[in-house]
Amino acid sequence: TMPFRGTASGGLAMEMFQVRYVLAAAKMLNFTKAATDCNVSQPALTKAVKTLEDELGAPLFHREGRRVLLSEFGRSILPHLQQIMQEAHATRTLADNFRLLNQVPIRLGVMSTIGPVPRKVPARLSWRRA
Repeated sequence: TMPFRGTASGGLAMEMFQVRYVLAAAKMLNFTKAATDCNVSQPALTKAVKTLEDELGAPLFHREGRRVLLSEFGRSILPHLQQIMQEAHATRTLADNFRLLNQVPIRLGVMSTIGPVPRKVPARLSWRRA
């Protein structure tokens, strides 16, 4: 087994595509199938996974020909990678919803008997358009 080394304590530069590739490889247990699932070449996927392993300082997979198995370290880190991906999707959804919300016109009806409130309303709503 490869000893722990790498940049994990200092400057880890994990990329989302690496997380996606590792999750696909963990699901498929085959780099070729994972690459197809991710729409990349097998060498590109393998290189990205290897780069992440080097950065983390430990192997995520044991390679046995075309078949790959998660290493002990890979099994322990998998839930964290899944959470990273879930958070990334949640962030994207939040951003999309926020952008859509800011594109929807607001119609506000106020009764004239309320008094000075109508002059204050546009200022209160300005945060939505900033």
